[in-house]
Parts: sequence; C-alpha cells; structure tokens
Amino acid sequence: MGLDMYLQRKKYVKNWDHNPKEKFFSGIAFVGGEPIDLNKINTITFDVHYWRKANWIHRWFVENVQDGNDDCGEYYIDRGQLKSLCETIDSITKEYNFFMPHKMTSEQLEKIQKLAEKKLPASEGFFFGSQDYDEYYFETLRETKEAIENSLKKTPEDEYYYSSSW
Repeated sequence: MGLDMYLQRKKYVKNWDHNPKEKFFSGIAFVGGEPIDLNKINTITFDVHYWRKANWIHRWFVENVQDGNDDCGEYYIDRGQLKSLCETIDSITKEYNFFMPHKMTSEQLEKIQKLAEKKLPASEGFFFGSQDYDEYYFETLRETKEAIENSLKKTPEDEYYYSSSW
C-alpha cells in the first residue's frame, strides 16, 4: 500500500465525417480476440508519468489543482498549471548537482533543502512515504519536469489529468 500518483494525457480522436481523411484515427485493435470499432472511440488515454510516494508532488496537485480536496479523484490540469509546476521545480533544482550531490558542501545542501521545504514541501500521510529532502526527492523533481516538458512539447492539443490513490 502507498501513495500512487498518475499524470495522464487524453487525446480526442473521434472520426467525424466532415474531418479530412488524413486526420482520421485508424488502426486495428482487439480485446479478447474481438475487434474494436475504432469509429466508436472518442478519446485515448496515455500515461505521462507515474509516481510512488512522491508526497511533495501530490501536495502540489492537491493545493494547486484540486482546491485542497485530497480525495483520490481525477482532476483536469491546464497547461499553465503544468508549466507552473515545472517553474517551481526549476526554482529549487537550479543549484542542485544531480550528478554528484555528494560533492556539494553541507551548507549548499542545507540551503537547497530549506528552499525545497518552502517551495515544494513534503506532506505527511498514512502510506505517503518519506518527508526527507534527499536524493530521491530531487531525482523525482528532475524526472517530473522532464516528463511534463517532453509531453507538452509533443502534444499541444491534448488534455491532462491527475489522479492518485492510497
């Protein structure tokens, strides 16, 4: 058990008769050996990123997207919110050395940890994981920013949703 978190991208693919044929969604899909009529599919959902016990990221979504409701629901996220999360991550990690954090002085590390605690604080919760500002915390930030930025670049018209469970 624990905090599981999902960022998903949804692409609208409805084949309308008035759409140009080159924009049609096509392919072959089967479920249980039975073909699926692709003309009856409206949306395809893709995983953008999955987190496990990254409670600081979860807290950001609860506070900035879910209006404080920590209810395991699915919430729409606009592109501006995702960019804001990336900017927050940048403001914390710009000084962090991902390749050799052990080479940082204790003063440098303490300064970055205090900044992290202020800007993207950890959150307590049953099965929510560690509240430490350690290598896992910073690596999660790097992975999060990379996944979001890569997805936003490639999919300008798609919608994003966040959900969690524990």
